[in-house]
Amino acid sequence: MNKIFGLLCLLVLLCTAGFAQANLITNGDFETLPSTINSGSWTIYSSLPGWTLYTGEAEIQHGMFGTNNPTNYTELDANRNVRMGQSVSLTKGATYQLSFDYFNRQQSTASGSMAVSIGGFTYETAALGPKWATLTTSFVYTGASPSAILYLSGTGVSDSYGALVDNISLVQTKPAPTPVPGAVWLLGSALLVLLAFKRRLPA
Repeated sequence: MNKIFGLLCLLVLLCTAGFAQANLITNGDFETLPSTINSGSWTIYSSLPGWTLYTGEAEIQHGMFGTNNPTNYTELDANRNVRMGQSVSLTKGATYQLSFDYFNRQQSTASGSMAVSIGGFTYETAALGPKWATLTTSFVYTGASPSAILYLSGTGVSDSYGALVDNISLVQTKPAPTPVPGAVWLLGSALLVLLAFKRRLPA
């Protein structure tokens, strides 16, 4: 009996498992650029691999602000507030984890606020602090479309001193609920019938 129950559990797991926790964001660390940026400097780009610029231009800096990020990152207020994004494939009903590194350049809630939004979900922050912080949140995708655009938006005063963002990650952490395939229930029923028949056989 225990062996049959174990087999049924294994079949259910095999049918409901099977999603990869890969980052859905392309160039979320801003290390792929049209040109190299030296440490302690910055460059403004009119286009950025993996991203679409809807408002403003992309300012990429290298190790200029914060005490714990010596790599490339973007500022969401170059000459004005920036809105950038990229399309990702999503599954309705699945759970996703969104995380990114954030630093408020001016240490001002008025100037350094930002928002990340995707498929009707929005995460806003204007957190203060002397170091870069990794911010993480989760959401269930409820959209009808198999894809949605993840937007990064500077939301503070447009004064060329905006939020700094790096290492954007979006991973699926839980698949959408799905009914167990009928074939599994059929096989399970057959196994239970076989067990009952075996127990009725004379010793």
